[in-house]
Amino acid sequence: IAKGIECIRYYGGILAGISTIFSAIEETDGIHINSIFGMRDLPDYQAHDYRDCPFCQKGIKLDALVNSYGYSKL
Repeated sequence: IAKGIECIRYYGGILAGISTIFSAIEETDGIHINSIFGMRDLPDYQAHDYRDCPFCQKGIKLDALVNSYGYSKL
């Protein structure tokens, strides 16, 4: 989202709004994010920086990753 906002502003565009299917945050840079699903809908959702991954810290190997490219089995 941040890169999109930066690009729009760089080229002089006017951001009309942000809409997503899922968002773990409700606003960014003072802009409200409209989403169909949020943290209330997925209470067990977790996102971690790789340096803070609780599974990695316990030595538990991951079997897949989910990101903007989809679900990737390792």
